[in-house]
Amino acid sequence: MNDAEFEKHKARIEALKERWLHVLGLSAWKINLEFVRSDYTRDGVPAPDDLAGAKTTSEYMRATLSWNMPMVAEHDDREIERIFLHEVSHVLVNEMRPTRHDTPGDNALKSEDSWHEERVCTMIGNALLWTRESLLKEPEP
Repeated sequence: MNDAEFEKHKARIEALKERWLHVLGLSAWKINLEFVRSDYTRDGVPAPDDLAGAKTTSEYMRATLSWNMPMVAEHDDREIERIFLHEVSHVLVNEMRPTRHDTPGDNALKSEDSWHEERVCTMIGNALLWTRESLLKEPEP
Protein backbone atom coordinates (compact mmCIF):
# COMPACT_ATOMS: atom_id res chain seq x y z
CA MET A 1 0.00 0.00 0.00
CA ASN A 2 1.50 3.32 -1.04
CA ASP A 3 1.34 6.49 1.07
CA ALA A 4 -1.61 8.00 -0.84
CA GLU A 5 -3.71 4.84 -0.41
CA PHE A 6 -2.77 4.64 3.27
CA GLU A 7 -3.87 8.25 3.85
CA LYS A 8 -7.13 7.70 1.93
CA HIS A 9 -8.10 4.69 4.07
CA LYS A 10 -6.93 6.40 7.27
CA ALA A 11 -9.23 9.35 6.46
CA ARG A 12 -12.19 6.96 6.08
CA ILE A 13 -11.73 5.77 9.66
CA GLU A 14 -11.03 9.22 11.09
CA ALA A 15 -14.32 10.41 9.56
CA LEU A 16 -16.14 7.64 11.42
CA LYS A 17 -14.57 8.77 14.68
CA GLU A 18 -15.86 12.29 14.01
CA ARG A 19 -19.32 10.98 13.05
CA TRP A 20 -19.88 8.61 15.97
CA LEU A 21 -17.99 9.41 19.18
CA HIS A 22 -20.13 12.38 20.22
CA VAL A 23 -23.36 10.59 19.22
CA LEU A 24 -22.37 7.61 21.40
CA GLY A 25 -21.51 9.77 24.42
CA LEU A 26 -17.79 9.09 24.14
CA SER A 27 -16.55 12.65 23.60
CA ALA A 28 -14.98 12.78 27.06
CA TRP A 29 -12.96 9.64 26.34
CA LYS A 30 -9.45 9.71 24.92
CA ILE A 31 -9.86 7.33 21.97
CA ASN A 32 -6.78 6.86 19.83
CA LEU A 33 -6.75 5.38 16.37
CA GLU A 34 -3.77 3.21 15.50
CA PHE A 35 -3.13 2.45 11.83
CA VAL A 36 -0.94 -0.60 11.18
CA ARG A 37 0.56 -0.96 7.69
CA SER A 38 1.92 -4.48 8.07
CA ASP A 39 2.48 -7.28 10.56
CA TYR A 40 -0.81 -6.68 12.38
CA THR A 41 -0.96 -8.41 15.78
CA ARG A 42 -3.53 -8.87 18.55
CA ASP A 43 -2.05 -9.25 22.02
CA GLY A 44 1.34 -9.92 20.45
CA VAL A 45 0.05 -12.72 18.21
CA PRO A 46 0.12 -12.28 14.42
CA ALA A 47 -3.43 -11.62 13.18
CA PRO A 48 -3.12 -10.76 9.48
CA ASP A 49 -6.78 -11.58 8.78
CA ASP A 50 -8.22 -9.41 11.58
CA LEU A 51 -9.53 -6.06 10.40
CA ALA A 52 -9.45 -4.19 13.70
CA GLY A 53 -9.23 -4.49 17.47
CA ALA A 54 -9.99 -2.47 20.60
CA LYS A 55 -8.08 -2.07 23.85
CA THR A 56 -9.94 -0.22 26.59
CA THR A 57 -9.01 1.09 30.02
CA SER A 58 -12.40 2.12 31.38
CA GLU A 59 -11.20 3.50 34.69
CA TYR A 60 -9.14 6.12 32.82
CA MET A 61 -11.63 6.56 29.97
CA ARG A 62 -9.04 5.62 27.37
CA ALA A 63 -9.15 3.29 24.42
CA THR A 64 -7.18 2.47 21.31
CA LEU A 65 -8.80 1.15 18.16
CA SER A 66 -6.17 -0.49 15.98
CA TRP A 67 -6.70 -0.99 12.25
CA ASN A 68 -5.07 -3.49 9.92
CA MET A 69 -4.75 -1.17 6.93
CA PRO A 70 -4.24 -3.82 4.21
CA MET A 71 -7.54 -5.39 5.35
CA VAL A 72 -9.25 -1.98 5.53
CA ALA A 73 -8.35 -1.42 1.88
CA GLU A 74 -10.28 -4.58 0.93
CA HIS A 75 -13.61 -3.43 2.45
CA ASP A 76 -16.20 -0.87 1.42
CA ASP A 77 -17.28 2.09 3.54
CA ARG A 78 -20.35 0.35 4.98
CA GLU A 79 -18.33 -2.62 6.21
CA ILE A 80 -15.66 -0.36 7.71
CA GLU A 81 -18.40 1.58 9.52
CA ARG A 82 -19.92 -1.68 10.78
CA ILE A 83 -16.53 -2.78 12.12
CA PHE A 84 -15.87 0.67 13.61
CA LEU A 85 -19.17 0.46 15.49
CA HIS A 86 -18.37 -3.07 16.65
CA GLU A 87 -14.98 -1.97 18.01
CA VAL A 88 -16.32 1.16 19.71
CA SER A 89 -19.02 -1.04 21.28
CA HIS A 90 -16.18 -2.80 23.13
CA VAL A 91 -15.46 0.59 24.72
CA LEU A 92 -19.09 0.86 25.83
CA VAL A 93 -19.28 -2.62 27.40
CA ASN A 94 -15.73 -3.00 28.73
CA GLU A 95 -16.70 -2.13 32.31
CA MET A 96 -18.94 -5.18 32.42
CA ARG A 97 -16.04 -7.58 32.02
CA PRO A 98 -15.36 -9.73 35.05
CA THR A 99 -11.98 -8.89 36.52
CA ARG A 100 -9.58 -11.78 36.29
CA HIS A 101 -8.11 -12.67 39.65
CA ASP A 102 -5.09 -14.59 38.38
CA THR A 103 -3.33 -11.36 37.33
CA PRO A 104 -3.95 -8.23 39.40
CA GLY A 105 -5.36 -5.42 37.27
CA ASP A 106 -5.92 -7.71 34.27
CA ASN A 107 -9.32 -7.08 32.76
CA ALA A 108 -8.80 -9.35 29.75
CA LEU A 109 -11.51 -11.74 28.72
CA LYS A 110 -11.15 -15.39 29.53
CA SER A 111 -11.47 -17.40 26.36
CA GLU A 112 -14.78 -18.94 27.41
CA ASP A 113 -16.26 -15.45 27.93
CA SER A 114 -14.95 -13.77 24.78
CA TRP A 115 -17.65 -14.93 22.39
CA HIS A 116 -20.36 -13.36 24.58
CA GLU A 117 -18.82 -9.92 24.37
CA GLU A 118 -18.05 -10.33 20.67
CA ARG A 119 -21.67 -11.18 19.88
CA VAL A 120 -23.00 -8.32 22.03
CA CYS A 121 -20.66 -5.85 20.32
CA THR A 122 -21.65 -7.18 16.91
CA MET A 123 -25.33 -6.71 17.69
CA ILE A 124 -24.86 -3.22 19.20
CA GLY A 125 -22.77 -2.15 16.21
CA ASN A 126 -25.31 -3.55 13.76
CA ALA A 127 -28.21 -1.91 15.60
CA LEU A 128 -26.49 1.48 15.47
CA LEU A 129 -25.75 1.12 11.76
CA TRP A 130 -29.28 -0.09 10.94
CA THR A 131 -30.77 2.78 12.95
CA ARG A 132 -28.67 5.36 11.11
CA GLU A 133 -29.54 3.82 7.76
CA SER A 134 -33.23 3.71 8.67
CA LEU A 135 -33.22 7.39 9.63
CA LEU A 136 -31.58 8.34 6.34
CA LYS A 137 -34.20 6.59 4.20
CA GLU A 138 -36.97 8.55 2.57
CA PRO A 139 -40.18 8.36 4.59
CA GLU A 140 -42.78 6.04 3.10
CA PRO A 141 -45.92 7.75 1.71
